[in-house]
Amino acid sequence: MSALRLVGGVLLLSASFAWADLPPPDVSGCNGKEPGASCKRDDGSSGTCAKATCTRNDYSEGPPPKTVAYDCVRCTEGAAPVPPEVDAGAGDAKKASCAAVPGGALVALAAWLLARRRHL
Repeated sequence: MSALRLVGGVLLLSASFAWADLPPPDVSGCNGKEPGASCKRDDGSSGTCAKATCTRNDYSEGPPPKTVAYDCVRCTEGAAPVPPEVDAGAGDAKKASCAAVPGGALVALAAWLLARRRHL
């Protein structure tokens, strides 16, 4: 019975891992914005959205992945100050993003173990 618990626990924990590529640096600050808009860089400094070329791994033909270039909008250094009323929607892009919740699997595992304990 303990082997079944171990297998169940491993399956629950592995379900929370996100198997995705990381976004290119300084791109998330420009999500949903046009080139020329103000943005925040990954290091927290101010920047300006500009057209750029980004790369990602393409696994469509199996491993090893091929590198694919695509057009993107990246937050570059040297932003001009923008009035707050123009930059009011900057936080909305962050709210719309997706994130994995690794703690969710731990909560599910704990609930499962407690339920099993009560039935024994």
